[in-house]
Amino acid sequence: MKHYLFIFFLVITQLTGAQNFSRKFCEISDAEMNLTRYDKAPDAGAVVLYDKGESCFIDEHYDYNIRFTRTKRIKIFDKSELNQAEISIPFYVDGQGKTETVESIEAYTYNKVNGKIIRTPVKESDIFEERINEWWRRKKFVFPDVQEGSVLEMRYVVESPFLFNLPDWNFQDKIPTIFSQYEVRIIPFYEYVFNLQGAGSFDMQTSRVSSEKRIWGDLTEHLGGTTGNGVEYNENIHTFCMRNVPAFKDESFITSINDYIIKLDFQLSKVYYPSGGDNEIMTTWPKLNKALLDHDKFGKYIKRCSRFAKRTLKNSIDLEGQTETQKIKSLIQYVKDNYSWNSYNAKFASKSPADFVKQKSGNSAEINLFLLALFKAADIDAKPVILSTRKNGKIHVDYPFDKDFNYVVVMAGREKPILVDATNVFLPFFKIPVRCINETGLVVEKDEVNWVELKDPVLSSKKYQITIRPNPETLKAATRISSFYDAMKPC
Repeated sequence: MKHYLFIFFLVITQLTGAQNFSRKFCEISDAEMNLTRYDKAPDAGAVVLYDKGESCFIDEHYDYNIRFTRTKRIKIFDKSELNQAEISIPFYVDGQGKTETVESIEAYTYNKVNGKIIRTPVKESDIFEERINEWWRRKKFVFPDVQEGSVLEMRYVVESPFLFNLPDWNFQDKIPTIFSQYEVRIIPFYEYVFNLQGAGSFDMQTSRVSSEKRIWGDLTEHLGGTTGNGVEYNENIHTFCMRNVPAFKDESFITSINDYIIKLDFQLSKVYYPSGGDNEIMTTWPKLNKALLDHDKFGKYIKRCSRFAKRTLKNSIDLEGQTETQKIKSLIQYVKDNYSWNSYNAKFASKSPADFVKQKSGNSAEINLFLLALFKAADIDAKPVILSTRKNGKIHVDYPFDKDFNYVVVMAGREKPILVDATNVFLPFFKIPVRCINETGLVVEKDEVNWVELKDPVLSSKKYQITIRPNPETLKAATRISSFYDAMKPC
């Protein structure tokens, strides 16, 4: 059997210094309760005392899940950071029967009253679940009785069946962080690569093999073997630490905090089979394109849309005598007039073309991929372009990670192709929404890798209007600020 390999190119250094703070859950020290400021950021309204994450593989009825446990403790210095008490834990649902779960939530507020530390728990009845969109949900709660001087502590577990996506880790927060640590325990049948963003190295990084032998369920059967016997193995344990991480300062015009914050991203690259051989998971851009064109909710969806598109073109749209540009405009307008966007961003369809046409509503992928089918039915050259919206973050062209993309638009036209989108009824046909203007998009086409710039040549602007009204006793002034995105000039 080929052994597991985890790749790192980092210098190991040692953590220096010590804090008089306990890192055991539910053990709060007087030093933490008496802390009135963080000396490395004396103006901070709060500080993360420690943030610890652990990911490991668990055998779940002869299947494999990832269990992610997070423990976090925050010190509140003043009222400016009382919003740290509001917690949101997102989790993913793929719509095909698989879902992440958030379990074992424990959260406490600690206050010092008459020299005694009082602990107030978050009640289970005060934890709510909220739908974000088709694929994402979140658990929400608020710490009780939070005030200046409080310490907030929480621990929760997320279990995930999605092995391709080992949980990422943010070392940086919007408030300073004294200590942040992430430990991953990986079985030797999966190989991951990672991308460290925002920093050159860790304060400490170690890799070791566990001394304890484990038997992993019926791994032989599930990873390509034939005997059905359990497999003995050792875990590979990797630990990453950072100390005294400064607060992330949110600047104007930043597209997404995810593009700049110090974090560690993981991606499954290879699976090794106990019976011999391996499966390369880490893809290339050509392979990613091919996978999308073969995907039931993307390329095959476009093909299934073709008969509905041809019928629509025959019965409802007259393009006779129009130029290519006029045809593009007419088809986009037809989709905008007859189908409504449900406000969900997506690169995959979530319903069949028949249901989309019948319900006349869908996510951004269903609308734009149906529009693409209309273009093809009208003999207009058109290709899908996948991208990442501004809030989702930038695309790293050196890392062909499918999970980084969350939206699809259409590139239409032969001589002077333009990017179009039919989700916004008020947007001119030659523009894509502002949320999509985020550096680069990938043109999805067979045997080709082409990138397109996502930009508008017409600059956005901000106008300041200052009105001053003088009189003998006082001088009154008012300022009005208007942001403007020019949507009237063609690309």
